[in-house]
Amino acid sequence: MGFPVYSSPSGSIVASLHLAITPETVLVSPNGFVLGSWNGAYMGGTKTAIEKSLSVSLPSN
Repeated sequence: MGFPVYSSPSGSIVASLHLAITPETVLVSPNGFVLGSWNGAYMGGTKTAIEKSLSVSLPSN
């Protein structure tokens, strides 16, 4: 991917973004605005929405 990917955020980031134990993908603009957020595995409508938002094609299961 041509952009930074972060994992294992600090406790303060988890709290400020209201993240939970379910895996969550958050798309943040360079200006710090949340552009999209998806919970769970990349399947079905979630996969399609992420592909459209990031202009990528994700592998099938």
